[in-house]
Amino acid sequence: MAYSNVELRNFTNYFAGNDLAYGVTKVGEIKDGKAESDSHLVHEQLTYAVMSEHLAGKKSIGVAPIMMDSRCNFGAIDIDNYQYNLEDIVRAIYDFKFPLFPCWSKSRKLHIYMFFSEPLPAAEVRQILRWYADLFGCDKKTELFPKQDH
Repeated sequence: MAYSNVELRNFTNYFAGNDLAYGVTKVGEIKDGKAESDSHLVHEQLTYAVMSEHLAGKKSIGVAPIMMDSRCNFGAIDIDNYQYNLEDIVRAIYDFKFPLFPCWSKSRKLHIYMFFSEPLPAAEVRQILRWYADLFGCDKKTELFPKQDH
């Protein structure tokens, strides 16, 4: 899928976070309905070139939402428990008009994003995300991003 430089800049602005490192995930075979994956952290600056590779589908990356000042422009809930009815969660987001954006990952997980007009303290973002995760009946071990309060 082609995209413009403006779209690349907008995408990068939405996902502005820690730009000193990023995660990379390689998705493998699907077994028993679950996709195998291998993830690692790359300690390099997150650049437009890396984001461009991500948008082009050449590299799967993850941005840590927490910035150096312990604030976040966005947060995410990573639901990778395949026992949930993920379609019900997505339906609830739309039916109740929650300010959340569900996305299916390449490994068939559900990522739910929340974006903020102004950066919020990471601790506050985690509280908001935990509230939604609890509302959806997610396990306490469900990953929230940012992972830390500061």
